[in-house]
Amino acid sequence: MAKFNLSTDSTVDFKKSYLEANGVDYIICKRILNGVTLAEIYDSDEEYAAFYESLKNGDLPSTTQLNPNELEEYFASLVEKYPTGDIVHIGISSTLSQTHSNVEAAAVVINEKLGGARKLYTIDSLSVSAGLAQQVDELIRLRDSGVSAEEAVKYIDELKHYQGVWLAVDDLKHLKRGGRISGMKTLIGTILNIKPILHINAKGKGAIESRQRGTNRAIDYIVSKIEQRADCKYKHIPVYILHTVAPDKFAQLKDVLAKKFPDIVLKEINLGPVVGTHVGTGAVGLSFVGKKRVDVD
Repeated sequence: MAKFNLSTDSTVDFKKSYLEANGVDYIICKRILNGVTLAEIYDSDEEYAAFYESLKNGDLPSTTQLNPNELEEYFASLVEKYPTGDIVHIGISSTLSQTHSNVEAAAVVINEKLGGARKLYTIDSLSVSAGLAQQVDELIRLRDSGVSAEEAVKYIDELKHYQGVWLAVDDLKHLKRGGRISGMKTLIGTILNIKPILHINAKGKGAIESRQRGTNRAIDYIVSKIEQRADCKYKHIPVYILHTVAPDKFAQLKDVLAKKFPDIVLKEINLGPVVGTHVGTGAVGLSFVGKKRVDVD
């Protein structure tokens, strides 16, 4: 029997069937479109494609945090579902969403009710999407090998500081809408084919680290990060690659990685609707575990 039960949120961007097949519970993060709140977790490439097609056609959704009450209800349901064993929950970075603070508030209530008999642990991933997915896969491995919740949490709290997540963004209007770039820079960047490079920094926040002209340079830039920073003790963890329905660019990214690193092990992720709302279509990126994260603002 597993020593702990595992939970995450939908910004992990694993397909629903993958989470369920691996015994990972999840709560669905939400977005708002035309005044309607949507809670979605996809299970097919067609669903991702339909979402990004809607962005191309002019939909401009926003995202919203999960509140303490619904999180408390969710965790209470897990306590009932699993009458034995600790629970470990890991979700979106605290600096990307208020959801993590609300998770911690709900956990205080749940742990008071548990009275010390067992515990709900919460982890701030300082990441999202492929970076969060790497951490969840490691927790699955640790859980299935019989590691305790306390040991697993300690391991992830160290591991997360050695992740590098980079994303080459194609559609600048979503960065403009989020306040990351101005209207003038959006116009000039579009004309000059500029691709901003988003990096999840040491605080778990998205920051524009660089601007590359054209897809080729953008992909070469993010791949170069592996060459610069890959050496570390976590060599067993694959490189996770992701895209926002950009098959040609994704194929190019995989080709460049395979040529530079013939023995590389890759795991593929579709960037889901919560983060995808903020970066738009055509983005590609990667997450790997290497040297300690840099603090880019």
